[in-house]
Amino acid sequence: MDLHHTSATPHQTLLPLAVCALVFFGLAGCKSQPARESTPAPDSPDTTASTEKAAAQEAPGFVCDDDIDTRELTPKEQALADELWKQTLEYLRGFTTALETSRLCLDSPLAMIQTNDGKSDDPQARCVTRYRDVELMAKHVNWVLDNPELARTCFDVQKNYEAFQLYTPTEAMKQASEVAAWIDRPTLEEYHADKKGKVGKAGRELVENFEAILKNTNSTAFVDADMTYQGLPDLWAAVGWLAFYAENPKAINERFRGGYAYAEVMGPWGLLRIKEIEGELVGAEIGMTIQVESFYPYHFHHSQELYMNIGKPSCPKQNTFMVMHWDNPSFAQKRTDGGWNVGVDKDKHRKATWFRPTSPSDPNEWIAYYERNAIHATHVGGKCGKGNAPSGFAQVWARTSSRDNNQTTKICVPVDKKGNPLEGVTEVTETDRVVCNLEDWKP
Repeated sequence: MDLHHTSATPHQTLLPLAVCALVFFGLAGCKSQPARESTPAPDSPDTTASTEKAAAQEAPGFVCDDDIDTRELTPKEQALADELWKQTLEYLRGFTTALETSRLCLDSPLAMIQTNDGKSDDPQARCVTRYRDVELMAKHVNWVLDNPELARTCFDVQKNYEAFQLYTPTEAMKQASEVAAWIDRPTLEEYHADKKGKVGKAGRELVENFEAILKNTNSTAFVDADMTYQGLPDLWAAVGWLAFYAENPKAINERFRGGYAYAEVMGPWGLLRIKEIEGELVGAEIGMTIQVESFYPYHFHHSQELYMNIGKPSCPKQNTFMVMHWDNPSFAQKRTDGGWNVGVDKDKHRKATWFRPTSPSDPNEWIAYYERNAIHATHVGGKCGKGNAPSGFAQVWARTSSRDNNQTTKICVPVDKKGNPLEGVTEVTETDRVVCNLEDWKP
């Protein structure tokens, strides 16, 4: 299948941000409502039996992943697990409410899908639930919220998780949360303590400022729910965090590699691991990310992605990001066997025209949606403005199709003027020349 047809709609239907809301205004809503229990008629001979039978027939069927820990808990442990489950549901409720709340569109937010269209230098946006994958994700999360007892069977605090090691950010955060203390993961402090060079230095800076960065967040600007560390402290402390790139030199930038971490609340590797609901594959992967001052290099992946910006910048352009479709005219595309080589050439104006600031309070900047194989990058700036807020940036993060195709995040490769890969590079900037080696998506 040609990669031109891997997104929800062809690119020619996408409109500049300034007119998008006006064009989509008035179109039919796209929410999918989960099944509800039916109520028997008042004169039913056996109201209780009829209700239970109807619930059994109409409640969606949940299929969990095979590795859910079903060990019996003590009453105290159960109370702690219950609190983590409660905060997990609150996070998911805030997430799906944000997706379905009118914000420049009748039934959803207007999400940034390109920071530069490659023609007029204008950004592009779209009502985010017009994408079928986002609609399905919202439907599946709503099924979870409407059927918490059924969904709970797929919940695992990951205290005994064996797939890979998960971490709590700091010892202070662990001790401040009875839930995190009970789960008792090793800390990212311990992980980064003996790391060498720029990776280790950035990692130690991350953990030193982790809690302060999380406190410098706000979600109530775009949804009537506190999804942040202040509102859900046990979740943010007890969910399993990963220093995802610290040991991966392919991520290039050493400061970024040490200064980035992410956690997964729902998804194939998260607290809530649901494989199917009603025979539908559940692609929702929902969590959070954090990054200190650094540049996340140009990268891409098959799965579509969503970001909700909750980090409060100290000055307007402290934190910036770019996302552009892989077939954007600003790039040079060359067909290969099974994919495309997408050249991101040297352009001194790129930083100014491709990257846009992020803000949780700006209706045009708080949410972004990345189509399949979209090229994107994030720059977290240093301290600026007044006050003592640390340099750092937290986001609500999600993928919509985490169970199909290749889930690997691939970093674009630095190249010379002739397009030859450069070996041993440990630093790239927004304006350096790179090539992104895309693979075709298979339906």
